[in-house]
Amino acid sequence: MLKTAFSLLPMFVALFWMVMLLTDVNRNKFIRYILATFFGVAFLLYLSHALYFNYEYDLYLYFDSLYSFATLAVYPLYFLYILYLTREVSFRPVYFLFLLPAFLTGAASAVLYLLMGPAESGSFIRQVLYEESPGVQLSMLGNLQLLRYRLIPVIFTLQLVLILTIGSRLIIQFDEKVKNYNADTEGKELRLIKMLLCSFAFFSVFSILANVLGRTFFLSDELLVIPSAVFSVLLFLVGYVSYNQRFTASDLRTDENAPSYEEELYAENEPDFVFSKAQQLDLQRKLQFLLDDEKMYTKKDLRVVDVSVKLHTNRTYVSRLINQVYGKSFSDLINQYRFQEAKMMLMAPEYSLLSIAEIANRAGFPSESSFYRVFKKETGMAPGDWRKLNGRVKA
Repeated sequence: MLKTAFSLLPMFVALFWMVMLLTDVNRNKFIRYILATFFGVAFLLYLSHALYFNYEYDLYLYFDSLYSFATLAVYPLYFLYILYLTREVSFRPVYFLFLLPAFLTGAASAVLYLLMGPAESGSFIRQVLYEESPGVQLSMLGNLQLLRYRLIPVIFTLQLVLILTIGSRLIIQFDEKVKNYNADTEGKELRLIKMLLCSFAFFSVFSILANVLGRTFFLSDELLVIPSAVFSVLLFLVGYVSYNQRFTASDLRTDENAPSYEEELYAENEPDFVFSKAQQLDLQRKLQFLLDDEKMYTKKDLRVVDVSVKLHTNRTYVSRLINQVYGKSFSDLINQYRFQEAKMMLMAPEYSLLSIAEIANRAGFPSESSFYRVFKKETGMAPGDWRKLNGRVKA
């Protein structure tokens, strides 16, 4: 009974998130369908696992081909989600090539089982997949099926390493872009993006480990509990993070002053892009005026596009200027100014009656929690504690 429950657990987690996504109409439709398809394929994958681990020989015969497809389709689908989350790209039929290994191995498995017939197919399931009769001679079709079976872990591991590498890079680049284009990153859920990267990495590593050990290693009741529990938790975490991640690459392009995708891509990847000394000094002088004299950093929800309008250039060049001159992201630079402004108010007697929340608001922080986070990062102390040690009370 316990074995059955644990073997079904990942399947129901996948089903839960698939239903949640299909009923969530307040989301980008295409991303919603990609995620729902990912969890739908994961549902088929773990349903196949449940049949296998509960020794449903006859039923599993019909699901082994689906298992082959789902094993090689689930991560490419999640990669497509990451691609659309972090890059403003339109759908292209060429993206179906990501699923080509899954379709080919699934179709090959189904055709071979049909040619082998029920008796030989059932014998193959018991002999190879359950290792109940090792050493029995296989027919030519059986050997082809065995080759297909042994190729899947190899393809899966190569696929997973490639997707993890590229997917991680896309997430990190998106994280950096959000920080370079927005002073206030709270609403952009960077915390969730980082959780997404961590959950994706853990899920990938554990998948490779389970794949290397093979399913027969987990046939005993005690050993089955471990991967079922781990995959259920990781799958739920991936679902939770993905479901709550609302901010996407398309949201970065809602600014009227934003360059076209082609212009931005060119500017970001131009290897010899550097400001001339005169350009750098002129833009730096204007930027310093906006920050030091106009105190533009106190504006709520400040974006780099707001600064670029004032400087009569586009946001990509302003972001690059800040990176090159100050060695910081736009978000870090603005929060540094806000921190200095807040620190001055915490020390000045004329502001001694202001609450921490009011000081955070006047300095430009979007919330008190954001102020606490930045202040503690800079000083190692909470604002209230720092004020007690360094503030001067007005007489």
